[in-house]
Amino acid sequence: MADRAEVTRLIRSVLAQVSLREPDDIQDDWTLMDLGIDSLTFSHIAATLEAEYGVELDEQTLMSLMLSRSVRELIDAAHSVSASA
Repeated sequence: MADRAEVTRLIRSVLAQVSLREPDDIQDDWTLMDLGIDSLTFSHIAATLEAEYGVELDEQTLMSLMLSRSVRELIDAAHSVSASA
């Protein structure tokens, strides 16, 4: 089980890779749209989180997060899944 700091680092790393930014440049209150992330890219992010880090987000959570949610909400959801694993 990863702690919140580790989950935050993982999420920022994946978001940085797909948005061509530095992880430290990504703000918690930015939406996925602010990062230029569409539903196809988000599906790739979700697959990466599951394959590489064992963070599996259920379909309902994925759909909710895709609807212009913030980076902070994505971190919170991933941390919740990681903590319950």
